[in-house]
Amino acid sequence: MRVKIILDNGPEFTAISKYDIVLFLWQNSFQKESTIEAFMVDYARRAVVFNDENIRANSTDVFVDDLERLGHIKITDKPGLN
Repeated sequence: MRVKIILDNGPEFTAISKYDIVLFLWQNSFQKESTIEAFMVDYARRAVVFNDENIRANSTDVFVDDLERLGHIKITDKPGLN
């Protein structure tokens, strides 16, 4: 699938799973959390503080679903998305 980061007119990349999407975001983040789980929690916390948005961070699946729903990312070519 193709993923486009909407915020800040970010890059477009290819991922094979929702975990891969979060991994890409974590690895390319300005904030350097020690784990992918910490990255999701901190991202969600910033979304609440700065944008009054509720992003769930209890799994990569719901995290990506919320990012897409809120317009942070756009996912195309979804066949086989895990």
